[in-house]
Amino acid sequence: NGELEIQDSTDAFTLEISTESAQEGDNICLDVTATNFENILGMQVSINYDATALVYSGTGSINLDGLTANSFFVTQPGSLTMSWFCSSDLINGATVSDGTTLFQLCFDVIGGEGVYPVEFSNFPTPIEVIDAITKLGINPINLINGEVEIEGDNANFKLDLSEGTAVIGELVCLDVHAFEFNNIV
Repeated sequence: NGELEIQDSTDAFTLEISTESAQEGDNICLDVTATNFENILGMQVSINYDATALVYSGTGSINLDGLTANSFFVTQPGSLTMSWFCSSDLINGATVSDGTTLFQLCFDVIGGEGVYPVEFSNFPTPIEVIDAITKLGINPINLINGEVEIEGDNANFKLDLSEGTAVIGELVCLDVHAFEFNNIV
């Protein structure tokens, strides 16, 4: 039985899921970017999300040699696994520049207003990142979770200003009526 230490370290291998805003009915994609992705032979991760708010619709913008749509598998609603192996260079593995988007996770937004995390997880597939040089698991690794903020539909919001009559120099007060003024920040 191994142990995986996850800590916040600036020089550690890092995967980060972006944060995005959307409305119900949208299809959105969250970037998964890498930092200190050097000589990586393989990796596997689980990513969990709230299936009552998001439905996984696929991957996009794949930017890692050997990673394909078939590398991703939904094990159950709300749980996704990704497994990748660098078959193109078994000696040195793969290296990408800091900030590279490795892939995007795309979702149909079906939930109501709120903030829904999209998180790396050890379930159902344990997180593992293998160094090509040492052939050992990388430790520590830094995993930064993302989220989707589903915004309320304020399409019907409007302000109605009353009418008034005044002469030049006179102070005038007009009533302002708000309609559908709900959860507006």
